[in-house]
Amino acid sequence: MTIQSDNEAVDPADDVPAVAPQLRALRKRSNMTLERAAQRVGLSPAHLSRLETGQRTPSLPMLLALARTYGTTVSDLLGEVPPERDPIVRADRMEPQ
Repeated sequence: MTIQSDNEAVDPADDVPAVAPQLRALRKRSNMTLERAAQRVGLSPAHLSRLETGQRTPSLPMLLALARTYGTTVSDLLGEVPPERDPIVRADRMEPQ
């Protein structure tokens, strides 16, 4: 699906990081064959292969199932990095400067 915005075509899939290489790497790291991983997730081996090569984009439920199968999180699959937190310093614990 492409969304038109100010004479500029925007594809929502462009905002999603490429998970294909990550999926293949996690499967291999888990020492699973394509057939075994597909069976555990409930996909056909052909469909999982298409996901791993980037020919198909996984749905959120599919990403969740894959993350659970590979022992990781959807956030990790998507390469999300938690934002740096501003440290909270209580007034009574502040060091004089």
